[in-house]
Amino acid sequence: MFFSLLTFYISTKYPTFDRSGYITPFIMNFLLGETGGYLLLTMLIMSLMSSGSREVMAISSILVYDIYKTYVNPFRLYRKRRIY
Repeated sequence: MFFSLLTFYISTKYPTFDRSGYITPFIMNFLLGETGGYLLLTMLIMSLMSSGSREVMAISSILVYDIYKTYVNPFRLYRKRRIY
């Protein structure tokens, strides 16, 4: 992305290029057309959903292994083994 930004800074073909720092969507639109913008948006949404899924799994793991097994039902394994 840096070299694409450098090319646009040097180029006089795009004198109205906005130097606000959002180069990635501009380059994706330039290289892939309108589809590039949609692909970038899809990648962003997928990464956010993946991070959210990871957080949910981490919280459920903390609740089960650290709280439930330690405080709520600590002797479940021993009760399960004793069959009369």
